Amino acid sequence: MRKFTVTWHNAAIDELASAWLDSTQRSVLAKAVTAIDDTLAHDPSTKGIDFYGDRLLVILPLAVVFAVNPEDRLGSVTRVPSSFRPVTFDRERTYPAFVDWLETLSR
Repeated sequence: MRKFTVTWHNAAIDELASAWLDSTQRSVLAKAVTAIDDTLAHDPSTKGIDFYGDRLLVILPLAVVFAVNPEDRLGSVTRVPSSFRPVTFDRERTYPAFVDWLETLSR
């Protein structure tokens, strides 16, 4: 299967930059961004969940809203909603059932 091209809209880049500047765990954010790119490069229409006509993918500590154009083989990240991106993430101090639920959204 041919891979999809993944692009990030300027608004999403700005939101990601804001998360980066506010974060105390930048290496975790970098790994999440790499995982998002890798995930969306392979049939993004099957990833995440439907989200108001787009799709929502959660790869902790980030969530992204993205659109898929199958004809052009393009996955476009349009938003990195601040309500979904905690500045820090500590699995031991976060309600485990909630964390498990969030992780299932990415599968």
